[in-house]
Amino acid sequence: MTVEIDRFASVFAADVAPRIAAVLAVSQRPLAVQALTEKAPTAAWKTKPSWGLVATADRAVSPEMQRYGCQRAGRNHDGAAVRVRTGNS
Repeated sequence: MTVEIDRFASVFAADVAPRIAAVLAVSQRPLAVQALTEKAPTAAWKTKPSWGLVATADRAVSPEMQRYGCQRAGRNHDGAAVRVRTGNS
């Protein structure tokens, strides 16, 4: 999975300098199958302090999906989930 080079800046690096976004766009690597199939031996967030951050202006991962991830990790009920008006870069 990659982002089309001509759409990369607007989707994935909207708040990054255009020159840097251009380098990032052409530096993408395809997603490795292991990233979706390999299981972690333990989930660090279960035993270590962690926080959730929801980037409300993210164009790659919707804020709703980010909130869902925070809720699944138990980071939405004790004030540990922070919402910031920014993109994902």
